[in-house]
Amino acid sequence: MDPVQVVKPNYAGQSAAHESHITTNTTYPDDIDPAAYDALARMVQQHRIYDRQLKDLMAKPWRSAEDKLEEANLKKLKLRQKDEIERLRHEMYLYMGQDLNN
Repeated sequence: MDPVQVVKPNYAGQSAAHESHITTNTTYPDDIDPAAYDALARMVQQHRIYDRQLKDLMAKPWRSAEDKLEEANLKKLKLRQKDEIERLRHEMYLYMGQDLNN
């Protein structure tokens, strides 16, 4: 497995709906614990792993019943991971005193 890189979200008015809005950076705002960024990086990395596995599975010309079950499980895991990423991002925004609804 690749080493986890330290990342921080790009808060410059961009949507946090997809991990492509995360930029690699080793500096942190003073009010955010660097461990939160490490946790976010691990979550994003796991989401990408699920995505890659799902794409590999979907690329098969024929899928067995086990493949279809695996597809459903990967979709659930990927969605659950995305929800956790968004939850942590939301907590980070709130901690920084920013309102996500604006």
